[in-house]
Amino acid sequence: MNDKTLFEVKIILEALYEKARGASDIVVATRLPRYRVLAYVQLLEAFGFIERIYSKGTYRVYSLTDLGKRLLEVLRKGLDFKINVVVEENIVSEASVGESVDRVVSEGAVEAS
Repeated sequence: MNDKTLFEVKIILEALYEKARGASDIVVATRLPRYRVLAYVQLLEAFGFIERIYSKGTYRVYSLTDLGKRLLEVLRKGLDFKINVVVEENIVSEASVGESVDRVVSEGAVEAS
């Protein structure tokens, strides 16, 4: 990840650390473009850093998970980190050719170095 991406992830996590929010509230709090917030929210939820705590129609509210709080702490300290993700076998077979299966979705871990 580049520095800009890490900064944007950090400010989204910061916004959710303050309180649970919907995507529109995250856009207002971070001043990031809506399309970027929506993309980050999907990824952060898939990796288990945030969770959906309310959903009605297309409206969803997200909050930070314990794993997300740990990632935020690592980002606040400016530490290097590695994300290890474990995937179930049937998901791994769907990975595109040449893609590293080092990252997979299910249970994640944040390691600071």
